[in-house]
Amino acid sequence: MIDSPIPECITSARLMSAIDVPGSGWIDHIANVKIGRLWVSDYDKILKEVNFENVIQTVTDASCSFGKFDVTSEGFLLYVRRENIGSSIQKMTPGGKNVIMFTSDSNMIMCIHSSKINMDLIVCVHNKTNNSVQLARYGSTGETIRDIAVDGLGQELYKYPIYVTENRNGDVVVSDKEKKALVVVDSFGGYRFDYSGYHSQLSPGGICTDVYRHILVADCHFNNSSIHILDQDGQFLLVLLSTQECKNIQFLALCVDDKNNLYVGDEGKKIKVYKYLKE
Repeated sequence: MIDSPIPECITSARLMSAIDVPGSGWIDHIANVKIGRLWVSDYDKILKEVNFENVIQTVTDASCSFGKFDVTSEGFLLYVRRENIGSSIQKMTPGGKNVIMFTSDSNMIMCIHSSKINMDLIVCVHNKTNNSVQLARYGSTGETIRDIAVDGLGQELYKYPIYVTENRNGDVVVSDKEKKALVVVDSFGGYRFDYSGYHSQLSPGGICTDVYRHILVADCHFNNSSIHILDQDGQFLLVLLSTQECKNIQFLALCVDDKNNLYVGDEGKKIKVYKYLKE
């Protein structure tokens, strides 16, 4: 339940601060540990934990382009690592110890999310055997809860997922590069809606949700990036950080913390922090 009225989004996001990520390429994913402390990845598939002052630590054995890592509600890092055969999901504790959470020989892990509602692990996988893509949900002890691949009419839901997240109402939101849409299902796997853009075709990148159940998605058209904000039912609300505001800088990675600060990673090796809700 939302305990307070939903604040309006402001039409022009306010830049509050910026975080330099030295030695990084184009930042393609961000996960929040706590306010001002983030895990980020770039096109070189290197994971870094950063704050407003410096790089805290680096993980070099990951395969973490796009949405292949997340942070649990306990603050543990989960990330995909490519193995000799297949891939695995590793959990790194704050002490630096790694535990294998999940392994797959026949499936390619495309993106992951750690549920902040019930600690489930949500994974988009490509099954190499039958060339299908599905959304899998695993419990905290590793048991399979649900596999989702088709809608109620038997049509394939996913083509090439690159990010997955969960809304506060339990909906699972997938950013699908090949389908050029967001695909949203409920917590039981029932199809809710697709979002393919407003006025023009969406080129979806990073996604996140906030405490008010807004869905934010980066629209990654070349030299025409922006952020679309939707309500929980897929209704378009407004565009943030249009080309005019950002001077043709492309961005891909999005994250919102518990204070509704919006973190945006771009091609300039920076993470910019914005306010986008009226106070």
